[in-house]
Amino acid sequence: MAETLSERDARTICTQVATHLTKLGARVEAIGVSLEPEGFWFSAQINGVVVWVRRGQGNWEYARVAADLYGSALEGRLAQFEERPTDGTPPLTALPLQETHGETPSH
Repeated sequence: MAETLSERDARTICTQVATHLTKLGARVEAIGVSLEPEGFWFSAQINGVVVWVRRGQGNWEYARVAADLYGSALEGRLAQFEERPTDGTPPLTALPLQETHGETPSH
């Protein structure tokens, strides 16, 4: 996959994720996505809570990203979620960003 994300693709992705968030009952105040070497970073402000979710560049689903964002918002903390890597290493699941990176991403 290319290391850049077009504005059109970002809007499409955000629209799809926001649609799933709305179906879950979330109030989406802002949503964004960026592509970095480690994968996609999704950010959103849901029900007044800012959350971030990371996904690898591989196979992921809009509904799962929405569920992870909403779950983080309900818990009221920044978290990252990642699918199980194919190389057998354990996934990062619901780890606060402060514990894994020392700081939150600046997007």
